Amino acid sequence: MRNSCSFGWHESDMMSNQRRPKALLWQHLYGNDGVPVIAQRVSLMNGDFEPHSHDFVEVVLVLSGYGNHISLVGEQSLAPGDIIILRPGAWHVYRACRQLEVYNCCFSRSLLQNELSWMGEEAWLQHLFVAKATSVEQHSIHFFHLAQPISTTCLSHLDTIHIAKQTNSVLQKTAILGHLLLFLTQLAQDMGERDAINEPSLAWKRALPMTVLSAKNLLDKQLAYPWSLETLSKRLGIDRSYLVRLFTAHIGISPIAYLTRQCTQQATHLLITTDLPIATIGAAVGWPEPRHFARRFKAQVGVSASAYRAQFFAPMIQSDQTHQATFDESKQV
Repeated sequence: MRNSCSFGWHESDMMSNQRRPKALLWQHLYGNDGVPVIAQRVSLMNGDFEPHSHDFVEVVLVLSGYGNHISLVGEQSLAPGDIIILRPGAWHVYRACRQLEVYNCCFSRSLLQNELSWMGEEAWLQHLFVAKATSVEQHSIHFFHLAQPISTTCLSHLDTIHIAKQTNSVLQKTAILGHLLLFLTQLAQDMGERDAINEPSLAWKRALPMTVLSAKNLLDKQLAYPWSLETLSKRLGIDRSYLVRLFTAHIGISPIAYLTRQCTQQATHLLITTDLPIATIGAAVGWPEPRHFARRFKAQVGVSASAYRAQFFAPMIQSDQTHQATFDESKQV
């Protein structure tokens, strides 16, 4: 894997002509007409492009050319066959592109929470969107490489989704969701085989029991609530020691450690995509006392919230070209 943990710019560059990563919203880009899935080829011919985050899932397949991909996990050089999976809120940017062409497959958070919500209960799909990583940064992004035959199969599914989006067939939704699932299944299978070789005993690959799924959903939906193990176990109606053992066996960390990671991830997202005061961000993620927030954030990320925010300022370069609005705003209600 071609990977470097250093970032492709210097502090002096970051502090000149500062600009936060642009926050791209599904509603603004694609509207609410039809199935909330997009598949499109994008050419990033040469140069550097604008940092951005988005409130939807993005899966990138590199088709041709070369470039560098920079995100919270560092910098990776890109080559044909590379896959990048970004969860909602993840920040990234393309740099030093040379005839780079990618296929973007994006779908809304609502699709993940509704039509595709069952994926969190399936062992073979869990690891696409249920993180095994304990670090905040690794939780948001997957980066791996597909062999050429698998890449070709994935390309076929993406082309079919793209074509189906242009039709008005009564079977449009079935075709789009069907090929999206086939595409995701191929990625999950490839990731699963890779992890079975590298980490054959990973507990997070097991199907989540309903108790663990319920606990995870409660924490995810109420980050700012003053959770404790006692409160969570009472809400679920089980012994707290059993909850800790079960949750840790399937997620890899305890419920409170998971909550801390989720709160920190949300805080990092707000720090780089908004101008909210740091104290306001702390309160929004369940740490209303500023000194407590400062200690928890630095313990998780390694730097203070203010230093983290400054680190991810970036110079204004070419506008992002990987997401284009595809709907007529005059038709929106």
